Amino acid sequence: MKNNINKNINLLIIDPYVPQSYDIILNMRIICNKIVVMVPDLGKFSRIVAFAANSRKVDKIYKIKNKNLFMLDVVFNEESAVLTREKAYVDQILEICKLENINLIYPSGDDELLVLAKYKEEFEKKGIFLPVNSFEVLKNLMDKFNIIKLALKEGIPCPETYLANDPILKEKEDGWFKTVKIIKPRFGSASRSIAFIKDADGYKDWILRYGKEADRFILQDFIPGDTMVYCRVYLRKNGELFYSSCAKCQRPEMMIHQGCGLILEYNPPPEFSRNITALFRNQGYVGYGHAQLKVDRNTGIAKLIEINTRISRGTWSEVALGVDSPKTVLALYKNEHLEGQKIKEASRIIFVWPFQDWAIFSAYTIFLILRKVRKLSGEDNSKNTKSFPGFKEMLRHYKHIYCNKDKKIIPDNYFRNFFLDPLVVCSYIIFFNYRIFKEFKK
Repeated sequence: MKNNINKNINLLIIDPYVPQSYDIILNMRIICNKIVVMVPDLGKFSRIVAFAANSRKVDKIYKIKNKNLFMLDVVFNEESAVLTREKAYVDQILEICKLENINLIYPSGDDELLVLAKYKEEFEKKGIFLPVNSFEVLKNLMDKFNIIKLALKEGIPCPETYLANDPILKEKEDGWFKTVKIIKPRFGSASRSIAFIKDADGYKDWILRYGKEADRFILQDFIPGDTMVYCRVYLRKNGELFYSSCAKCQRPEMMIHQGCGLILEYNPPPEFSRNITALFRNQGYVGYGHAQLKVDRNTGIAKLIEINTRISRGTWSEVALGVDSPKTVLALYKNEHLEGQKIKEASRIIFVWPFQDWAIFSAYTIFLILRKVRKLSGEDNSKNTKSFPGFKEMLRHYKHIYCNKDKKIIPDNYFRNFFLDPLVVCSYIIFFNYRIFKEFKK
């Protein structure tokens, strides 16, 4: 792919704690004079878990005070204390930009994306380019309640969804609560603040605890199944579709952190993929975005869960196929000419995250053993633990992935760069293992 992107770029990465930040650094290095990474202070181990900051391709690192801002605050909370924290965070970014002559900030995390969009005009006045949509566009698409309404208008299948404090829920018969429901923030990421509701009493208990902020949450049918679908779109400024793709991941169902479902295979898009493109287009969206859907095991229908409006953790798989995602997004925002994509045949490829798989399987095995020990000792915690697939099922699944002679396996950047960027890989392994074992412990 040829494009006219300026090669005199000083890049700032402000969210080194998400996997895709490293993908962006690897991809952008060739066109950057300088790459600077900002590390928010998360305590003694900030540098270790900020894995992307440890790359040898990074020129300089700045440690800043923890912003302590989340999407819910950025969107809903207009209190002076929150606005003061927002402004302090933005001022720290601007100071780094001034010191390092930064002219591009590439966000890869949801919280940072919204903050940058909110202050986009202030950055651009100082000559700093932000490949982000307007705050209003992002707010409409990242709101998990609003996006369900928009999707239904476009004819996209969705789970039954309500605001968590909708009066109609009090009138719902117990029959509706006989199937599992999920409560999650309207604006949230990384599975934060998610709760599973098993019956009407569980919902009442949740309301008693969080009722004052219930308007910030949604209550939704939990979709049974083990297959996720990602419909990706790249849109020009005039709304024209530049490129789209569809990938799925599948794993025996475990109700734990979202990072567990990351074995990708590219597939033909669902029949309503044009509806998904229309959803983005009708909101005036530019650049890359993807719809995350889950296939209902009972009906076989893929239903929309959420919309993501930033580069995803599957960016490296797009690059491996010939779609230079980070550079393509920049060109789309700058309205530059882009030639058509020459995409590799992906039907015989599986994209895998080996280190994550090892962490998941290790944690899974350890906790199965611990559960067995508790049962043998007479301590039965079955009511307080989440259900896991059987051991043979997990082994069969991994055998199908890693011993598949019919398909080519392509591992992620962390696995491939084990010797080229060892500090990045080691810190990433530590971070992911910590997250997985923490989720299993719950």
